[in-house]
Amino acid sequence: MLLQNDLINFLTNPFFLIAVTFWSAIALLIVILGRLKKQKALSVFFPFLAMLKTRKLNNILQRIARKSPRTWKVIFTAGIFVSFTFTVYGFWYFVSNLITLLTHVDNPEPTSQITPLVPGLTIDFGTFLYLIIPILFVLTIHEFSHAIAANADGIPVKSTGVLGMGMFFIIGFGAFVEIDEKGYKRGKFSGWQKTRLAAAGSFSNAILAGIALVLLVNFTAVVSLSWGPPSGLHVRSVLTAEQGGHNEGILYPGDVILEINGTKLVDINLSIGYYLTRIATQNDTLDLLIKRNNADVRVLANTGPPPAGYNQSIAYMGITSEQWWPPRDWVGNWLGGTAPNTIFIEVFWLFQIAISVTIFNMMPLPIFDGDKCVYEIINHFIKPRKIKKNTKEQFRLSKGEKIYEFSQVNVESVQGVFVVPGQKNANEAELELAEHRDYQLLDSDGDGKVDHVTFELSEHDLEGKTVEIEYTHEADATEGKKKALMNVIRVIALVIILSNFIVSGITMGFTMPFG
Repeated sequence: MLLQNDLINFLTNPFFLIAVTFWSAIALLIVILGRLKKQKALSVFFPFLAMLKTRKLNNILQRIARKSPRTWKVIFTAGIFVSFTFTVYGFWYFVSNLITLLTHVDNPEPTSQITPLVPGLTIDFGTFLYLIIPILFVLTIHEFSHAIAANADGIPVKSTGVLGMGMFFIIGFGAFVEIDEKGYKRGKFSGWQKTRLAAAGSFSNAILAGIALVLLVNFTAVVSLSWGPPSGLHVRSVLTAEQGGHNEGILYPGDVILEINGTKLVDINLSIGYYLTRIATQNDTLDLLIKRNNADVRVLANTGPPPAGYNQSIAYMGITSEQWWPPRDWVGNWLGGTAPNTIFIEVFWLFQIAISVTIFNMMPLPIFDGDKCVYEIINHFIKPRKIKKNTKEQFRLSKGEKIYEFSQVNVESVQGVFVVPGQKNANEAELELAEHRDYQLLDSDGDGKVDHVTFELSEHDLEGKTVEIEYTHEADATEGKKKALMNVIRVIALVIILSNFIVSGITMGFTMPFG
């Protein structure tokens, strides 16, 4: 019976119903796009993620970028220096934090703990719910900044779109931007353009973190139109006698404690446990002024010893509580006197996630934007030296695919195109294909360099066959030196970061102290 009730509560939970509605809408969208033959516009990773590519969003971002591209270039050029500062800071932070962890193994400092936020492992599910909106907001701003920077500099954007997350009780929306990597590599873009693009996301996240920090420092003033300063404690739950409580039937969830023994809870530490140690002892009676059902009521509450695991010398009431902010207008009354607590937590996590993403993303590792920034800085000091290089590349031809793109850019000439014999016919000679009759070379950018090949008009049956193309392309003779230097920097960064995670986990565990 208990299991049945739990299942009913789970299935009727509003968040679960929202998630079901979300995935039902995705299922309907799959059917509609399938009939319109646009099913490639939607990518579904059930039950975690759905991504919908849309040209309209791309057009909006293009208009924003092209209204004043010079202004955006100035902004994102400043972003290069701000973002690279976080690369330098990131190295300093991880090295100094690792030294702190290693020198305080017996008595580690909680502020030095570094651990990934994994729901159910390092943080509880309740804490994770607070992270959904900040994470999606940070990622959306990050991606939009990349798109605006790309459009301002004429760098091709392959696709943009919206994404939705929905699994059980989780639901949220964000956006993504996909840069045309091949077009990006083929284009004659300067180091400044490439670095602006790479740094744009982290720069916007740094600004977002700054805004969030200002809001946190001035939070009481920020919410002052709808709420006054905290002046009470909202009772969230009352422990039973069996749980170690002393006020069952005296206080109720929803009560707001305004005074204790005639002292108003204004401009004092609103932690009941801390405050009671100064005015009461165990087994005392407290005269409380509380707000219950919009009426002020006086009650006599009790203190007593706390349950096992607590400091046994403190006066304990046996309630859980949070700050109460007196509403000033209809917004405050509508959202309630505890809404600022939720807003504060969301802004706090917005700051934490924005600053963390900024620092981590600017570290020189292949999956992060900092890797591209550091490479372009290296490329600035180690000038490219152009040489001609021969390359052989194979393509397996399929029925649905008509055009194939060379992996190398700046292709200057093609020496030959051959059909590679299969394993069953390994003794057969390679069949050489003729240009114009069997294949056509394409210059999609109009820059005089071929970048694609098509076999549409070939008189041979090439479906399922492997074709090898030998061609000459322009290359950088210093590329090997640059890659070697980048790999050294990457290894150093990876070792420092992993050491922080490992030492932190060994000395303090992987569970965050707040969740």
